[in-house]
Amino acid sequence: MKIGLFGGSFNPIHNGHIAVAKSVFEEIDLDQIWFVPCRNHPLKNSENLLSFPKRVLLIEKSIARFPHFEISHLDADSEFPNFTDEMIIKAKKKYHENKFFLIVGNDILTEFSKWHNFKWLGKNVHFLIVNRPNHKNNKPTEIKHFTFIEMKPVDISSTQIRNLIKNNEDVSHLIPPNIYKLTQQFYPQKEKK
Repeated sequence: MKIGLFGGSFNPIHNGHIAVAKSVFEEIDLDQIWFVPCRNHPLKNSENLLSFPKRVLLIEKSIARFPHFEISHLDADSEFPNFTDEMIIKAKKKYHENKFFLIVGNDILTEFSKWHNFKWLGKNVHFLIVNRPNHKNNKPTEIKHFTFIEMKPVDISSTQIRNLIKNNEDVSHLIPPNIYKLTQQFYPQKEKK
């Protein structure tokens, strides 16, 4: 099978993530897309990170209606930072009969050289690079195998959603409807005066 690995904090998952997965699946001949939530992101502050089981629950509920989307626990078993190269190696060893592609936004290209073992990744992994708002599709110099995925950019971020919830503002148009109540419950809000 050909599988797209879609990794990230998903803190929380939102409509932008779903739109990316749908666009990639429609444009590339993949059999499945695996959402791979990162337990400990090496380049992000873990202070604002919702617990791993709660993020997993939100993803599971959000992708339940898509038969070709699954959740993977490749990054679930480590208390240390999760590195993409290690996740790919683990996937190839455990599911050696499959061919894996890595789904990323083109905003990562500016910081790709900060990734753990980025030279190995650039030579050994096929990247599916999705356009993001305000970022150009410049040819990545460190990545040998890549395909650009053009889609209408969805200008949503998990940080934006967390901030809106914190300020008691509506996020129902930014996240899948079936996780709205749980998202409100899981993320802290300012007490109303």
